[in-house]
Amino acid sequence: HGFLAAGLGALSFLRTVRVDLVGYLFGDILSVTSQDVWVIWSAALFGLAAMAAIDFYLYGRFRRAGWL
Repeated sequence: HGFLAAGLGALSFLRTVRVDLVGYLFGDILSVTSQDVWVIWSAALFGLAAMAAIDFYLYGRFRRAGWL
C-alpha cells in the first residue's frame, strides 16, 4: 500500500496529467460486471482450496513425524 500511496502522491504533483485519483483509490462499484464477481469468487475458492490442501499435507506430515 505504501507504493500505491507514494505513486498517487507523486501523480498529484504533476501539473500536466489530470487523473481521477478517487477512482484509483476507491474504484467504481457500478462498473463491476457479473463476470468480475465470478472471477473473484473462483479465485477466492481456488485460494482457499490450495491453502486447505497445503495445510492438510503439512499437518499430516507433522502428525506422522510426531511433532503435533
